[in-house]
Amino acid sequence: MELGLKMEIHGESIDELIRASLCLLFSQGKENTPTKGKNLELTGVLLTLSNPLNRISRTETKNTLFSCLGELFWYLSGSDNVDHMIYYLSNYSRYAESDGTVGGAYGPRLLGTHNSVNQLENVISILEQKPSSRQAVIQIFDKYDLVNRKNDIPCTQTLQFILRDNLLELIVTMRSNDVFRGLPHDIFCFTMLQELVAKELSVRFGKEICLGNYKHFVGSFHVYEEDFEHVESYQQEGYPSIQPIMTSMPLESYRLLNGVVKMEKKIRESQQSGAFESEFPNYWSDLTMLLLIFNTYKQNSTNSLLRIKQLMANLTNKGYKPVVQKLLDKLGNKNDK
Repeated sequence: MELGLKMEIHGESIDELIRASLCLLFSQGKENTPTKGKNLELTGVLLTLSNPLNRISRTETKNTLFSCLGELFWYLSGSDNVDHMIYYLSNYSRYAESDGTVGGAYGPRLLGTHNSVNQLENVISILEQKPSSRQAVIQIFDKYDLVNRKNDIPCTQTLQFILRDNLLELIVTMRSNDVFRGLPHDIFCFTMLQELVAKELSVRFGKEICLGNYKHFVGSFHVYEEDFEHVESYQQEGYPSIQPIMTSMPLESYRLLNGVVKMEKKIRESQQSGAFESEFPNYWSDLTMLLLIFNTYKQNSTNSLLRIKQLMANLTNKGYKPVVQKLLDKLGNKNDK
């Protein structure tokens, strides 16, 4: 872990980045009181994650895997319906318009579901045709976001994919970023997109394209005063392992997305609750299994504990088990009351 003198933070894991960011904010941040409340802020901060696979926190406080997965699949579905995210984060309703949509939703902007360009496919095509291109850019923030104001304005401005020496680097620019709440979700989702693009390019080139650095540049980098107590709890947990929980995606991942997104929808709408036989490789089978575990947890029925234990036993990546155990502990505490 390294703190630079020019507001640069380098880390091998998401936990290293969060801890270093909080340290920098509490030592050098200045008080600011924007619309959403008092915070400590730094401007013009660059984060670099050297291992994009290390995108999940190993701490009790910031292990937000289920809501991170929910947000990723919301993006990949191309939907702007708030009900999708309320299922994973109940307070997400505050961002919705009266018609139940979220004006700043990333999915339609990424995939062009509202008669626009599929920007994700576009950057893959650009790099396939010209690997040295500097034009493989996805635009999220739009000038009209400041004219036709909605309850939610995108914090992300652009994602630029750069391919050099068989390494795919992703550079994300943010106008604003909450270190404690928003950053873990953003890094998870964007590094997953980075890996999806790298795998698809590997297929199209017939050779392996590896993950390069993930870089995250933020205009307003902050932590809210209302989260200071939670930040203290997080810091008291000590330094977790920097060994990634997630393994590398299978090569065909980009081409499996439609099926995985449909499975997430079935699980979320409780159409998939019985015997689970996945059609996907172990990597994606585990992620859909985690979604089913979360659905079972939310149902909180008399057999939820047993069902979750059965599902957990089928996970091929044992690194997910501590995350599931946390749900089991919560469910046990609920049932004891």
